[in-house]
Amino acid sequence: MATGTATQPKLTIKNLDVGDELRIYKETECEGADIARSISVSDKLQLQFGTPLELGHHHFSVAVKKSGQNNFVCTSVYPEYSVVPVTSQFVNVKDFGARGDGVTDDTAAINAALASAKTQAKHLYIPAGTYICNQATNVNNSDRLLTASIGGWNNAVIFGDGASSKLVTSLNTKSTLMYLYAYSKVTNFKIYNVSFVSNHAPAQTEYQYGLFLQGTGVQNMVGADVSDNQFIGFGGALQGQGLNGLNIAHNEFLAPRGHDESKFGTTPAVFVWLFDNANGLCNDVKVHHNFADGFSGDKNLANTVSKRAMDGFFLGNVYGLEVYRNKTQNFIEEHYIFLPPSTAPDTAATIYAHDNYLDASIIPGSQLDNGQPKKDNYGFRSDASHVRIENNDIINFTLGILVRTFDNLQLQAKDIVITKNRFSSGDDSGAYTVRSAIYVIGNTNFALDNVEISQNHIELKSAAPTKSYDALTIAYVKNTVVKENEILQLYSGVSAFSVIARNYMNVSSVEDFANTVQGSNLIPYKKNANDQINFH
Repeated sequence: MATGTATQPKLTIKNLDVGDELRIYKETECEGADIARSISVSDKLQLQFGTPLELGHHHFSVAVKKSGQNNFVCTSVYPEYSVVPVTSQFVNVKDFGARGDGVTDDTAAINAALASAKTQAKHLYIPAGTYICNQATNVNNSDRLLTASIGGWNNAVIFGDGASSKLVTSLNTKSTLMYLYAYSKVTNFKIYNVSFVSNHAPAQTEYQYGLFLQGTGVQNMVGADVSDNQFIGFGGALQGQGLNGLNIAHNEFLAPRGHDESKFGTTPAVFVWLFDNANGLCNDVKVHHNFADGFSGDKNLANTVSKRAMDGFFLGNVYGLEVYRNKTQNFIEEHYIFLPPSTAPDTAATIYAHDNYLDASIIPGSQLDNGQPKKDNYGFRSDASHVRIENNDIINFTLGILVRTFDNLQLQAKDIVITKNRFSSGDDSGAYTVRSAIYVIGNTNFALDNVEISQNHIELKSAAPTKSYDALTIAYVKNTVVKENEILQLYSGVSAFSVIARNYMNVSSVEDFANTVQGSNLIPYKKNANDQINFH
């Protein structure tokens, strides 16, 4: 990775042949419009970008078409480059007395640097070091450590030197390590290359925040970007309200103590939580290329108080959301929860979750709060409308995708598409109780309306099921299409428990066609006498 102040850097690509054609893309999948291109005349080529880069950490991919070939191939080697401000444009926290020695409490010094950067309309630099922050100011019954009003601090960045720039708290209270609020408009505010760390003992309070962005109820924070940071040891790593255009990308979320990062209670222990209430809602959010591990420690639950991993990665009521190319693992509840909007329930804003990788494995020994074994969890859960869940990989699932409004008789969810996902189940023994790859259920007042379940590939791996279960459970829906799904039972032999490929209950206006069902003791479908299904 290169770092510099140049907004039009040059990337050098090696091991080329004469005549190779190169294209550089701004992201890691060689997608969209390329930002630089050339043809090699030697074994290496230096490319300068055609358009300037913004301040921040950038990821690129390189597509190469070998001489004489017809197609470009995206390389697995991804260049990175950080564009940092020139010295005259930023405030250094060490100039205000911050030591970063892992011993001195630097709370006051960093707060002074934050205030000065805002006043001078400069950026804030946190150089490599371990900055202890334990001097809390109590506001609204919550301890806040690093806090600043950022209204009007436009086009500003808070940046560090990556994982070596550590903001650390060891407080074991309901606290926020960095709280940034805007009572007036702020645009294009960015935080990158900073490590937020909590190393408290097992939590005595329900949650501890790493970073909280508050744009207030009039959506004062516009174009915020939180990228290429670390969040380690928080029951709630990143929260937000009142945000318009939020980008959360290329961050690492780790929980060394699993659910011990947050005391078990009514508050979910999730890394990212975006709110929808009188204090603000969130519009136009992108969550992508992040890695989240709900128990990143030694994986031995016997060493924890809670005996469980974190609950999940993402929870939110969001008006316009795209979630893509994230990798999540070791969560005990839902990896993702898409809640129905409350401030504007009739919104037509869409939720699109695609190209994510979810390892739904359950760590052996996981427990409920009553001490009983915890043997199932969810990949995606959605109670909202206008949702598309597409092209995701969900492995070791017990329940892969859950769309459920059954508990709320007032919800009128509609327009749900679940397509082209790949499922591989847990083995339904030991730590697992497999339920369904896809479970879609409306409520008795309002059936889920306009649902499509199509082209999903489902592999069921149980050698000896411990109960009967369904690959697809579809209940209380109308105007629904179930087509071209492939359901494979990968064990052989006769079991006392059967698997139903498609289990319908209380449905109407359903089209079911071109579904493939293969395997031993696998029942193609089941329905009630009054269900209205057109099989063809």
